[in-house]
Amino acid sequence: SADEEAELEAVIAREQYGPLLPGSGLAVTDSGAVVGALLIGTFPGGDPPAYGPWVIDVFRTPGYRGVGRALLTRALALADYDTLGLIVTEGNSAAQRLYEALDFELVSSAIVVQI
Repeated sequence: SADEEAELEAVIAREQYGPLLPGSGLAVTDSGAVVGALLIGTFPGGDPPAYGPWVIDVFRTPGYRGVGRALLTRALALADYDTLGLIVTEGNSAAQRLYEALDFELVSSAIVVQI
């Protein structure tokens, strides 16, 4: 959607979370098609884990299983920071299992209601 594109442009232009941090990256096929991405920036306002380096977005194209794990594994290997935060949607059990397998810990939980 146009809103999602505008948000992504703001992230890449460093307007929202500052420069992308080490570990950000793309997953690209041999033919050059982007099939996944992981963007890490700084969530301003305080100290980790609630603030500081955060996974701003991670996605993969359907049909490319394992891309998210590969991007996160790479990000953690390249990270030059001690704490990395992320948000996962309640009920996204596949993502939750992946994050737990990569040693992420649940720090807080919240319910958001949009009206």
